[in-house]
Amino acid sequence: MKQSNKKSPVFFYIAIFLLICLVLANSSLTKNLYARFRTGDSVQDSARVAKFDIREDFSGLSMHLNVSVRPGKPYTYTFHVENHSEVEVEYEVSVMRITANLPLVFEVTSEDGTPQIGIGQTETITLTVKWEEANTSPEFAGMVDLIRLDLTVAQTD
Repeated sequence: MKQSNKKSPVFFYIAIFLLICLVLANSSLTKNLYARFRTGDSVQDSARVAKFDIREDFSGLSMHLNVSVRPGKPYTYTFHVENHSEVEVEYEVSVMRITANLPLVFEVTSEDGTPQIGIGQTETITLTVKWEEANTSPEFAGMVDLIRLDLTVAQTD
């Protein structure tokens, strides 16, 4: 076998270089053909940190009331809830009869009629305890009833 001492012509190297450039250009142009197989996501969140500061007249968010009520003479208890938070809050007042000895009726009303308190606002809430005059009996003589008033407050934003 004979070996050739001839060197490859320069145009051969140029042709290989151009062929590699064409392959790279073609692959960059065809990448969008297979785009349907790629995935991506874009998530947005609007959560924020806010100060939560509620102040009320009675001690704690739950209290036992000492109510003195007679048939036909309702008892009224008024308290205030102040919102010093950075967001609007929603509240719920619940009255629980612990012993349920007396035939009492409870009515909770607020100043503006909605259970929401805006930022920096104060809500006046009134609890009215009634004993209907028609519902009197000697069996209720000397009886007492224990009432628990609970206030639940939550952010609305």
